[in-house]
Amino acid sequence: MKKLILLGIVFLISLVSVFAVSDSDIYPNLVLQASGDNASQHEQDTSVLANNGADTGTDRWTDTNCKIGAGCWEFVDNTADWVAFPDNAAYDFGANGQYLVSCWISMDDSNDPQQFIDRNGKIDPWWGVWTMAATLDAGAFTYDNTNYINGGTVSWLKVGQWSMVTGVYNGTDALIYINDTLSNSVTHTANVDSAGAIYLGQRRQTVDEKEYDGTLDQCIVMNISHTPTISTQEIIDYIYNSGDARVISAPVAAPPVISDVCSTSPDPDDCTEPYNTGGDLTPTFNFTTDVDATCYIGDDNATWTVCSTTTVAGEHICTEPATHPLVFGADKVYLNCSGTDGDTYDELNVISTYLSGNVTDNSYRLISGALVTVSKNNTPTIWDSNVTDVNGYWAIGAEIGFYTICAYDPDNITLRGDCTPFVEVD
Repeated sequence: MKKLILLGIVFLISLVSVFAVSDSDIYPNLVLQASGDNASQHEQDTSVLANNGADTGTDRWTDTNCKIGAGCWEFVDNTADWVAFPDNAAYDFGANGQYLVSCWISMDDSNDPQQFIDRNGKIDPWWGVWTMAATLDAGAFTYDNTNYINGGTVSWLKVGQWSMVTGVYNGTDALIYINDTLSNSVTHTANVDSAGAIYLGQRRQTVDEKEYDGTLDQCIVMNISHTPTISTQEIIDYIYNSGDARVISAPVAAPPVISDVCSTSPDPDDCTEPYNTGGDLTPTFNFTTDVDATCYIGDDNATWTVCSTTTVAGEHICTEPATHPLVFGADKVYLNCSGTDGDTYDELNVISTYLSGNVTDNSYRLISGALVTVSKNNTPTIWDSNVTDVNGYWAIGAEIGFYTICAYDPDNITLRGDCTPFVEVD
């Protein structure tokens, strides 16, 4: 009984260990992820580098018989074609550095060897900076220009069968995995600083037996082999995903949080909704975000204009631009802030039909006798019922500071009825 309990505890611990790995552990260390899933950009690199590649020769992308996702590459023997991802300093792992390179492969024949991914600074691709090849049915990993390791007899590769082949250098040992199983290892000090792009397929100058004949999918390169808390085996298990393969996604965290919003139009301390824009159709708002963010302002949640000032986490100043002002009577302003992990928008309630300025002229009354004040373009204006020049905006209100736009007509059309009649009183 005690033995069963102990085994159960060990099993649970192993489960916790495996499931502790997530995309957020893997993605920051990806320097190449070629999944072929973008139908319009076949050679897209979805790693942190976004170091997109290009075809040389015939485009071998296909959307059929892939291991995972929407696309993969099917290379053909005796044909000079490959995918190249430009050289990048991030591929220089250094003396005694760590790295991991992995691809899903499905061979069309068993010719020996078949090179399917490498970083190569030399003419002969077989002796590249590092190279992965299908050889002896078990795979081969060249990890230091001329030093290589063949896979053992575990999980041999089969023609027409998808397998994940992974080469690892952990700083002291070179290891080769077939699927999720360690196939062979050797102790050796490697230096992987030499220059060169990363190639899928073959990069032979003349056709020969080193060309890859088959399908490739979900090729990744990482600048680590393990972390202080995650072992190489756990990484292998995670990307192998019980044989289903896994595309690593960028972690998505909460978008920026917008807070402490205040309007500066017209009151610089107006921090309560609805914000009185004072008739200002290009109002300014101050606010803060909890993370670095670039922020925008707009009069709807689809049309944005970059703020006049953007800052890191802290205060932002957003002004509705004169080229895209609010419309009269608008009751919403939208703030949109984009961070590295997504974006969000806040809907602010405003009253844009209020006018600013000292409109204190009390010499006008409605026929009903209610006290009113009148202004044109924020300026107190004498106005009688015969006025037809209404170029600009007019406002009427029963209380100082509270006005309603009753006419706005740049074409000098007769006033709307809700502005008239007026009579002058002494």
